[in-house]
Amino acid sequence: MKESAFWKMVKEHLPLVHWQRVESGSTGRGVPDVNGCFRGAEFWVELKVTTTNKVGLRPEQVAWHLLRTRAGGKTFIFVKTAKEIHLFAGRDARDVADLGLKAEAIGKYKGTFQDWCHIFWVFTGHHCVEEGNGKINTTT
Repeated sequence: MKESAFWKMVKEHLPLVHWQRVESGSTGRGVPDVNGCFRGAEFWVELKVTTTNKVGLRPEQVAWHLLRTRAGGKTFIFVKTAKEIHLFAGRDARDVADLGLKAEAIGKYKGTFQDWCHIFWVFTGHHCVEEGNGKINTTT
C-alpha cells in the first residue's frame, strides 16, 4: 500500500474530522503530513507505510514532534503495515525512529469499526458509535 492509499483510508474511516493535507514543499522541514480538527481538538499526524519494522522518520520529523508536544500540541505517528495499523504518540518519535514498530505504541489495530472508534477517541477525546452503515457518529 502506498501512503496516498493510507491517507484515503484515514479520511474514509474518520469523516467527522476536518482534515487538511499539508504539502511538504510549502512548509517547514519535519511538519507532519496532515492536520486534523474536531470540535476544537486539533492534532497533527505523520503517515507512514512500511513493509519492515523500520518506520523511516527523518531527524527533522522527530525534532518537530518533540518540539510540538513540549509546546502542548497533540501529534501522532500513524503507521500502516500489510496486516496492522500502529499508532504512536508524537512524544515517542525518537523511540519510533530508533526502534521502529518495536517502540511502545498507543495501539495496534486490525482496522475494525471498534478500532477506528478508538483511534477517533485518541485523536479527538470524543467517543463514537456506529450508525448501522459502518459509518461513525459522535456520542458527545
